[in-house]
Amino acid sequence: MIISKNENHAPEIEAAEADFNCEFFKTDSLDSLCDTLIRFYHNRNCWLSKREAIVNDCKGKYSIDLMAKNIINAFTFTK
Repeated sequence: MIISKNENHAPEIEAAEADFNCEFFKTDSLDSLCDTLIRFYHNRNCWLSKREAIVNDCKGKYSIDLMAKNIINAFTFTK
């Protein structure tokens, strides 16, 4: 994912990890966006090699089961 640094972002930005599953570019800078797109293209094999690790990271942190468990835990009171 290529993400603008200083834009208002949805909560999903929490999942972004620079150089692991995303790169940030300087907000409002066409040059920065262009440089980032070109760098992504030139490093495409590196990014493709990270696919499985990125998917597994997301599965481990953001699965439906895990999110449901956290919601249940938030509403479960133990004494």
